Amino acid sequence: MTLVRRILVEKRAIVLPLIALALANAAVYFFVRPSLERRGEASRRRAMAIGAELASAVKAETTMKAAVESQAKAREDLARFEERVLPADQASARRLLYLRVAEMADDSNLVFDRRTLAETSEPDTTLVRLDMSLQLEGTYADVRRFLHAVESAKEFLVVRNLGLGESPEGEGFVRLSVTVSTFFKGPDGA
Repeated sequence: MTLVRRILVEKRAIVLPLIALALANAAVYFFVRPSLERRGEASRRRAMAIGAELASAVKAETTMKAAVESQAKAREDLARFEERVLPADQASARRLLYLRVAEMADDSNLVFDRRTLAETSEPDTTLVRLDMSLQLEGTYADVRRFLHAVESAKEFLVVRNLGLGESPEGEGFVRLSVTVSTFFKGPDGA
C-alpha cells in the first residue's frame, strides 16, 4: 500500500468529511457565488442610482431655497423702492408731475402749450400710473436740457412717449410732445 492510500484508509473518519466539505465548497463557489455576485452588482447599481437621485434632490432643494430667498429679497427691494422712491399717494404724484416737471420746463426755457393728466391702474399690481402729456416749445438745446433733467431727476419719472416737430413760433424753435409718468400705490394697495 502506498502512503496516500494508507492515510485514506486509516484516517477515513477525518478525510471523508474533509473531502465532502471541499466538494461542497467547490459547488458553492461555482454555483452560488455567481448568483451572489449578480445580486451584489444589482445592489451596487441601485445604491448608485439612489445616490444620484439624492444628489439631484439636494441640488433641487438648494435651487428652490435660492429661488425662495431671491423672491423674498425681490419683495423686500420692491417694498423699499415703493416706500422710498415712488410718490406716497395720488396727491404727491400730481404735485410731482404738475410742479416739479413744470419747474424743469421753466428751468430749460420751454414754454407750455398744454398739459393733461391721465391715471391708469397697472394690471397685476397695486400700483397706479399717472401720465402727464405735455406740449412744450423752445429751442432744440432747451428740449435736450429738459429731457436730461427729467431723466436724471432724483424723483421717479419715466418718459413714455416722445415726439418732436416744427413749432409755429418760427425758425430755430421746435415743439415737443412728451408723456411723463410716475407711479404711486393705489388705494387698495396701501
